[in-house]
Amino acid sequence: MNTIKFNRVNKNIILNGVGYRAYAVGELPNSFGFLVSEDGEQEGISKWFNLNGLTYVKDDRPKNKRY
Repeated sequence: MNTIKFNRVNKNIILNGVGYRAYAVGELPNSFGFLVSEDGEQEGISKWFNLNGLTYVKDDRPKNKRY
């Protein structure tokens, strides 16, 4: 069964034990939608989902820095 927990303060969620950070359209990180540079050195964010007007990206920060 899928579980979802919302944080009312910063709008982040935990979906099945995986943390996701919420972004508004103007706040998206520079690496959003960027796959690989011409040199092939960098990778960007290629997976996300939208919910209630916000874009959610997997949060790779340590758990103690999330909330």
